[in-house]
Amino acid sequence: MPTPHFAIFATDRPGCAAIRDRLREIHRVYIRTPDPDGVVAVLGGPTLDADGRMNGTLLVVRAPTLAAARRFIEADPYSRNGLFENVEVRAWRWGLGLPTDLDSATGAPA
Repeated sequence: MPTPHFAIFATDRPGCAAIRDRLREIHRVYIRTPDPDGVVAVLGGPTLDADGRMNGTLLVVRAPTLAAARRFIEADPYSRNGLFENVEVRAWRWGLGLPTDLDSATGAPA
């Protein structure tokens, strides 16, 4: 059985663009660093407002459990520094555009 995927939707608090700007590179390193719970970010990027300004985060992670995915986003520098107004983590099944680094039968790294 493949390792489950989870979609993480995080919305920034209004007026916190300076926090995002200050922590962006630290956040980017964090999501690429091996996680002790085995969480791996496989897709991600900022969400944008109507004017093209970053206003949140969308991540898809491979994680052994929902709790592990939640711990991962809670430990993110953005979360720890109060950037997010709302965070939602949902179980998610890959349905289109399977990344080339995953085996299509198992969902494991190829």
